[in-house]
Amino acid sequence: MVVFLGTVEPSGVVRERAGRLGTSNYVVTIELGTPEERLTVVFDTGSDTTWVQFQPYVASCYRQKEPLFSPAKSSTSANISCSSSYSSDLNIRGCSGSHCLYRVHYGDGSDTVGFYAQDTLTLASDAVKEFRFGCGEQNHGLFWQAAGPMGLGCGKTSLTVQAYGKYSGVFSYCLPATPSGAGFLDLGPGAAANARLTPMLTYKGSTFYYVGLTGIKVDGRAVSIPDSIFSTAGAVLDSGTDAR
Repeated sequence: MVVFLGTVEPSGVVRERAGRLGTSNYVVTIELGTPEERLTVVFDTGSDTTWVQFQPYVASCYRQKEPLFSPAKSSTSANISCSSSYSSDLNIRGCSGSHCLYRVHYGDGSDTVGFYAQDTLTLASDAVKEFRFGCGEQNHGLFWQAAGPMGLGCGKTSLTVQAYGKYSGVFSYCLPATPSGAGFLDLGPGAAANARLTPMLTYKGSTFYYVGLTGIKVDGRAVSIPDSIFSTAGAVLDSGTDAR
């Protein structure tokens, strides 16, 4: 497992170093709450809702690297009410008393259920106040030792959309090629110097990002496919899976 801390670039772009947690998942370090609690989360462009396991009310959880997040220790933590307009941003929601509940199903069968809340999220030294996320109460699946995922998809609950005013909905990233290597996540309009970028495309309100295809090569040789095939086709860009 390699987790790197980030810095705030002089231009104001937040750079958070990305590492791996001994699995096919890439991870970044965040801080949540006031005072901050440091957590390692999965970097996921294929989902929207960020969530973490929390104490002391977790009914079913898996083992994670750091202690569970404790909202009770944070002076900026608050539950989101079922009457709040933010509750309608969730794809699957319910209520427990007046508190909003969330639920997320993943394509690999993983699942999480818990309270929808808000608190201060810190990336490097840059704070996103009143960030909305899930406090996972029942969590099952392939999250390994991470505290949960950080959702960077196109949906309303994602970090990208919630912090649009701060980062203009722009981010870029470089994934490490080896478990001992380092990558980065840049939030804000300003890519790393000398970076070669591929645009991330969106499609009809989908959570997912896509990359346009121009051709396919096998063993260095181009496959004979009509150009028209690639006029509308694309591939989902998902940092949270290694299946292709």
